[in-house]
Amino acid sequence: MFGYQLGNAKKSVKHWKMANSFAANGMILIYGLTSGLSFLFDYQKYDGDTLLLALIAVGLIALYIIVERRLKRIDEATQDNSSLE
Repeated sequence: MFGYQLGNAKKSVKHWKMANSFAANGMILIYGLTSGLSFLFDYQKYDGDTLLLALIAVGLIALYIIVERRLKRIDEATQDNSSLE
């Protein structure tokens, strides 16, 4: 009911663990960066709410793309190993 549940993450336990681990680290990075910028903007008396929301949206979309590419690599590695047997 929680965690990264998009795309190929539900294929296997290996996919699920990798996707959730990588997505969690990515979200910590995205939200940490935007929190830092928010404090900086507040200190400088700059109204950067729209910029911060745009950064979060772009970051989450990029995170989705990156996680799905990594999950495809797991599929390709699994297929390569099964063809060798």
